[in-house]
Amino acid sequence: MVACSTDLSTRADQLELAAHTTTSPLLYKGLLSADSDGATWRIIEAFSRTGVPFALDASWSAGSGSGANARITVCRSARVCVFARALELRAANLASVENRVGVTVADGYAVTENQWEEPGGPGQGEQDVVIPPFASRVRVDVADTTVLATTIVRLYDGLGTLRTRLPASSLGAGLLVGNAGRMTVQVPSNINWRSVFVLGL
Repeated sequence: MVACSTDLSTRADQLELAAHTTTSPLLYKGLLSADSDGATWRIIEAFSRTGVPFALDASWSAGSGSGANARITVCRSARVCVFARALELRAANLASVENRVGVTVADGYAVTENQWEEPGGPGQGEQDVVIPPFASRVRVDVADTTVLATTIVRLYDGLGTLRTRLPASSLGAGLLVGNAGRMTVQVPSNINWRSVFVLGL
């Protein structure tokens, strides 16, 4: 049997992202598209040459069909390890200035841990938060720490049954996501907040 080559067609690229505004949705642009004949462990290193945050959308497959997808919030740089034959990476700016971002891919294995941030704004009642792929834990931060105890996080299972109701002040390093099918956050009005998910990736 002849072994398939695991050499990627492309291993590095970069692009310039236009400044982002809070009134516009995230605009993802293609950062890298690469494939090979065989799958192996890949270490993806994504970084901002400008030194500001951005979002990374990563898709990969190890077989002949479609594979997994993940979104990662990159503060300045991040390392992600996946088992892949093909990679598709896109990036979106999270800063109010132009952002030059780059990526390199090497063959190898490393234990990595990343995060995804869902920003939240003032609102009434329970606000839904999208639970991202590979989420393992979540914490909720608020712009005014005096309302942490009255900011309520709820996790519902896949059947819609409420399983967890906790104040954000009790989450510590993060609440296990488990089999959550839905997550909501209830904050006092006129408070900005964010949900930060720890990814098992």
